[in-house]
Amino acid sequence: LLSVLSVLLNVSIFYIGLLLYFKGINLLFICMLEAVIFSIISLFISGGINNKTKSAIISTLVSTSLLVLLSYIILKITKYKGINFNDLKFLTVPPEDLIVPEILMGALGAVMDVSITMSSSISELIEKNKKIGKKELVKSSKEIGKDIMSTMTNVLFFTYLCGGLPFFILAFRNGYSIYHYITNNLSLELTRFLTGSIGIIMTIPIATFICIKIFKRGDVNE
Repeated sequence: LLSVLSVLLNVSIFYIGLLLYFKGINLLFICMLEAVIFSIISLFISGGINNKTKSAIISTLVSTSLLVLLSYIILKITKYKGINFNDLKFLTVPPEDLIVPEILMGALGAVMDVSITMSSSISELIEKNKKIGKKELVKSSKEIGKDIMSTMTNVLFFTYLCGGLPFFILAFRNGYSIYHYITNNLSLELTRFLTGSIGIIMTIPIATFICIKIFKRGDVNE
């Protein structure tokens, strides 16, 4: 019930964001504001008001902010070279204006998942052993991060892949090669996937650092 409530609230907020966009407000600003609201609502509803949720929210916001900044800088430097916008030709706005908001929204769920996983794991480690030191926490967090990194990147990969599956079949039945189809139709999806994966990798050390600081308040054994 709480999960359904969270989804309904997020859908409502997303709809309000679209209405604001049609009134002329910058899309990236709207998406960044919605990312903050989505993170707070989703994590507070699922985890309650506690240090675990607080650290997960902070980790999510810091990681997504850095990812958006990094993506924006790289895309501006490369001038969007290598990205084909064929699937967005029907738009009445420049497709370049949508790619960073898409990256932000696409990576947000995965970053939230990693943040709450790291937060819950560190919380449990501290709960089981109040005298655990920072080195032990960092070492355990690295092992946890290694375990979830590959699975979460695969979640992103299959999520983006399934959206293009019908077009894959259509293209192959009409004689398109895999290389031709990927370079002309999947470059945008691959960009979203790669940047989202970078976000997941960034979140693990960021979440570890923030969680240890919040949970232990500096009193962990060195």
